[in-house]
Amino acid sequence: MCFARQVAAFLTATAVLFPVTAAQSAVEPPVNQPLVKAWSAVSGMSAQQVVDLATTLPAGVDDAGTPWCDATAEVTGTLQGEFGETLVAHNNDGLHLWGSEQMGTWTMVLARPDRTSCVVASGIGYTGDASPVAIFSTAGLI
Repeated sequence: MCFARQVAAFLTATAVLFPVTAAQSAVEPPVNQPLVKAWSAVSGMSAQQVVDLATTLPAGVDDAGTPWCDATAEVTGTLQGEFGETLVAHNNDGLHLWGSEQMGTWTMVLARPDRTSCVVASGIGYTGDASPVAIFSTAGLI
């Protein structure tokens, strides 16, 4: 039997053993969906420690041991323009969750009353189905 016929026979046998309709493949979630992972914005600090630090930092501080804090418009513009993230959720402590289904990324931002925002954590594995509570928890902020 030629190779093309062997492949055709294999595909036919596979379709009989594992039939999948177009409707099923469009509805079923991917088998290898990534887990949500989180990183603090400052190496060696927990996300909660970064939040505590970010509440007192002036805008525009650019030190290795501090989170990125800048005017809220600058931070949100960067998240939207460079990462395709949109605001997903927020809590009463001023923490805002931004996420991008296209990139699979998410960013946690502390929005301060002085119109300054600070990135406190970020991660991967974001999907539109992701629970904001689960992401807050993964980041250690619940």
